[in-house]
Amino acid sequence: MKSEQLISDLKSLQDKIKLSPVVGIQELYNITEKHNFDDEIKNKIILLGTDLNDLLLESKTLAEFNYISNELVLKIQNAIDELIYEILNFKTFKEIDNEALRSYFIKSKNRNVVFECSNLTKKYKDFALRNIEFKMHFGEIHGLIGRNANGKTTLLKLISGMLYPTEGFISYPEISPNNLDWSKIKDQIAFVKQDHEENDWNGSLDDMLHFAASRKGIYGEANLARVSYIISRFGLEKYKQKRWRELSTGYKLRFAIARELVWKPKILILDEPLANLDLISQQQLLLDLRSLADSISDPMCIILSSQNVEELERISDKIIYLKDGEMAYYGDKINIGTPGVNTFTIETICSKWEVISALAELEQNIIEVNMSKISGTQILTHNNITSERLLTVLIKNNIELSYFKNITNSSKLLFVD
Repeated sequence: MKSEQLISDLKSLQDKIKLSPVVGIQELYNITEKHNFDDEIKNKIILLGTDLNDLLLESKTLAEFNYISNELVLKIQNAIDELIYEILNFKTFKEIDNEALRSYFIKSKNRNVVFECSNLTKKYKDFALRNIEFKMHFGEIHGLIGRNANGKTTLLKLISGMLYPTEGFISYPEISPNNLDWSKIKDQIAFVKQDHEENDWNGSLDDMLHFAASRKGIYGEANLARVSYIISRFGLEKYKQKRWRELSTGYKLRFAIARELVWKPKILILDEPLANLDLISQQQLLLDLRSLADSISDPMCIILSSQNVEELERISDKIIYLKDGEMAYYGDKINIGTPGVNTFTIETICSKWEVISALAELEQNIIEVNMSKISGTQILTHNNITSERLLTVLIKNNIELSYFKNITNSSKLLFVD
């Protein structure tokens, strides 16, 4: 299967669905047939087609048809997103070029910048966030990392408009292209705070989502359709009649995000969303965020902060590392580290001298061994030393290990003293 063929077909689908839900469903099914998708996806599309047939038979007025038709378009778009999501995660084709497809979708949404800043600075009496410069595009996830009290939350609040910069340039070309119309800008930015568990809503969660949509000017039939779409997308159907206090921490976060997404923001900001989640809930949230960023029907850009560095970098397109209030690193994860050098981190009860002695047979390829109470022990080697070879030598020479990892291109390397 050539990814170019699938890219062409999906691009054509986006054009046709705008013309008619009937054409959209038929074209979507044709793509699944052409590229041999599994029966589960085909059955979903057939059910959508059945819904459309019922609509054509039962609608008595044009207004009634238009309302249900609009709701159906949302369902079709959701189905398209699911189809693309499965492709991008190798659930349907093992042999497909994942990176080529992801690059296509990101590039297709990268034509316009959603947010950009340069020399962005916020000064306080005893701290300053300074000289921040980067851009965000549709389809991208930015992972914001750094030790505590280094300016992460300050930066998120500056992006959201909750704080205003002391100096520097800031712009939202896709939202307010000609000037900083803060009313318009804030109307397109969703901020899920770290204290999202606090909520004074006493009604059902379904009503909470309808209310959130209405506050952004989404009323009547559009409100019903949008809330139905968000509940379906996040798998919240069986929880929608519950009260906030009845939810687990993980589902409180899912509803907090759903409440912000129901009105289609262009920028989604999350401050430490992984902090109080168990491992399974963390992984589910990260998959949801990647799916949201990859969405074609509701494009957005996402920036989130977290201390869970390894989990965050798995879904991030760009990494921002703040140190002492400055941007110490910005870019792709693959560019972290020193060319030609591999970096490994270990945890051991052995002394530095014992580790160095154990590595004697690799002496010509060992650049440096560093030991820190905070960062653990780092072993820097030439890039011809693999994880397997280094681990074999350490174990053979009786170095007792409780942790071993290659962090050559990991954000963890940024935290090494």
